[in-house]
Amino acid sequence: MMKSILYSMSLLATFAYNNNTLDEIAAQYSGQASLNPKGFFDEIFDLPDTFLKDFLNIANLKPPVKLAKPTKVRTPPSSEVKRHWSHGTFSYCMLSKLADYKCLIGCPDYKVTKTFEHVLLGTFAIAGYEPTTKEIIVSHRGTSNIRNWLRDFSYGKTKMTGAPEGVLLHEGFWGVYQSTAKELNQYLMTMLNDPKFKGYKVVFTGHSLGGAVSTIHAIDMASKVKAKGFEVELYAYHAPRAGNQAFVDYAIAQDITIARYTNRGDLVSHVAPRQFDFVHIPGEFHTDFSDLTGRSFRECSQDYDEDPNCGWKELKNIWLLDHAVGFGNLVNFIC
Repeated sequence: MMKSILYSMSLLATFAYNNNTLDEIAAQYSGQASLNPKGFFDEIFDLPDTFLKDFLNIANLKPPVKLAKPTKVRTPPSSEVKRHWSHGTFSYCMLSKLADYKCLIGCPDYKVTKTFEHVLLGTFAIAGYEPTTKEIIVSHRGTSNIRNWLRDFSYGKTKMTGAPEGVLLHEGFWGVYQSTAKELNQYLMTMLNDPKFKGYKVVFTGHSLGGAVSTIHAIDMASKVKAKGFEVELYAYHAPRAGNQAFVDYAIAQDITIARYTNRGDLVSHVAPRQFDFVHIPGEFHTDFSDLTGRSFRECSQDYDEDPNCGWKELKNIWLLDHAVGFGNLVNFIC
């Protein structure tokens, strides 16, 4: 069983083996053979043909639990969940690093004003605003290089600074957030102090790893942003679990609008594992296999710590490509 768990924890690295882009690393470390993706992963991981079966068996060891009292997290209209998909995935676009660059697909009114990057960790976030909807939007990039994936499949926990005792986070996701947090949050507070943005709300969003980081970011900054008179909304797409039950309780206590979107048989939504005491935040919206186009979705129940009839039920239908699709559309790498 332990061998199977170790294999399963290595899944995200294998996913990176098939999908990573190493341009940034190659440019900086082109002389190091260990950064060749095929050689690097061939040396470390040798997953069995039964990998997905093993992962499924492990995941089922700790199924969702019905709550004594359902949570009542405020969720947005379905139209907003779908609309912010483009904002959540826009940071994959290489041109998003250009100040004042406008999103061309799905969010043409979104104006990027500043970008934040940690070269050594490969982390990236953008801040900007959308004047037509009066939103300040912070988008965290998902995994686009091997260094991010190496952080993804670490499952240690760490304390969340400033949170109550017992609130624990995935140490890799917390590290990614911390790598840009100081500069990003200083800039965010500058925007909130600008009269230009009076009456706006603040949206945190991201896809995959970016969904986990945006979750942490929204909860970490919620009280400070609300103290300035701004509403806070979180839209996390295809996100892994970010913390323990105490973190979920702390997130609920922030009283912000939350949407966590899961798509069909996406695997990443099932890590970090429940059996390691990681728990999803409520506010799930899910696309299942009933619509062949993948465009329809529904809001899930908050009667459980994770609705067994939404993303959880798709454990038997894992399909890696579902991680790159939302609402019937591919993640926007083209801009």
